[in-house]
Amino acid sequence: MSSSDSNTTQYRQPAAPAKLLSYFARHRVAANLMMLFIILLGVLGMSRLNTQIFPDVTPGAAGVIVSWPAAGAEAVLDRVTVPLEKAILELDAVDRITSNSRDGSAGINVYFRAGADFDRAVSDLRKAVDSVVLPSGSQEPTVREYSFSEPVIFLMLTYDGVLEDLRPLVYDIERNLKQRGIPEIQVWGLEQPELNIEITPEVLARHGWSLDSLARELRAINDRYAAGTAGEQSTGASCYR
Repeated sequence: MSSSDSNTTQYRQPAAPAKLLSYFARHRVAANLMMLFIILLGVLGMSRLNTQIFPDVTPGAAGVIVSWPAAGAEAVLDRVTVPLEKAILELDAVDRITSNSRDGSAGINVYFRAGADFDRAVSDLRKAVDSVVLPSGSQEPTVREYSFSEPVIFLMLTYDGVLEDLRPLVYDIERNLKQRGIPEIQVWGLEQPELNIEITPEVLARHGWSLDSLARELRAINDRYAAGTAGEQSTGASCYR
């Protein structure tokens, strides 16, 4: 028989996916068991999956707020914002900053580098802010860690009269919003109530008091009744309620 008369047939081994499909086609029970096993794994995984609407994620940013009552925006920029920016930018963990200077206050947003130790970065930020000498009359800077529960709506109230007249209205709005289910509300701009006591040396001598004994008695009264803060004037301070 010549080579031209021969008939050669070649067979190829099926690929691995084809073998698997062929196996399950012949063994339907195994296919059903495999499907049931996968479903059980999915149900088990869902039951152990920790899900949150607002997960706790480190934002990697913080803010610095400084109040300087009665100061103009340019003075705030030159004597508060710029010195703070220089000190903050020297930190290795800082990636970038943004700032806002306005009449009576300054705000700086500090964004840290990816992978930086957030707690250490905030601690270094506080030290850098504390090292800056701010002008007389400005209040102590506040360093605040940002979170994903930051305010979503800002409501500003203006009034042509005395600012103190707005206090009842502000507190009334705050109370109504909380009754509607808003869990956290922050109020800025209102002066903290402050009581100044003036006493003459004659009155002290008449009652046998000293300034130290009178101060101790007032502190004791203040501890018993939460009347706010006494001491440095807090005009324009941020009031957190």
